[in-house]
Amino acid sequence: MNTSDAVDSLAALEEWRSFEMKPADWAARFRTLRNWYRVAKTDTATLRSRLSAEAAALDLWDEACEEAAQALDPEQLMGIAGFWRAVKSVDSILVGSGLSRWCGEVIVELIR
Repeated sequence: MNTSDAVDSLAALEEWRSFEMKPADWAARFRTLRNWYRVAKTDTATLRSRLSAEAAALDLWDEACEEAAQALDPEQLMGIAGFWRAVKSVDSILVGSGLSRWCGEVIVELIR
């Protein structure tokens, strides 16, 4: 799924806006975004290396979500915007990757 498809499909994620959850619960929910991400189509040789790189980026996304949750008070209830700020603060490992931009665009649309 590309960015425009993800934005078009935000209706399924719309309820996230109303949630107040603990950081660990937000981390688990943010990690599900990886299920929406699809690699752009390209030639076979490029695809192999891209799949490897993007699989690694997905793992780093999961780690960033987990690290954000661990940095916050585990009992503090917060909305999506608060948790997203924490993820962005540890997301420097993904800066510049297509995955980081894609996940960021999805979350930004949710918190608008």
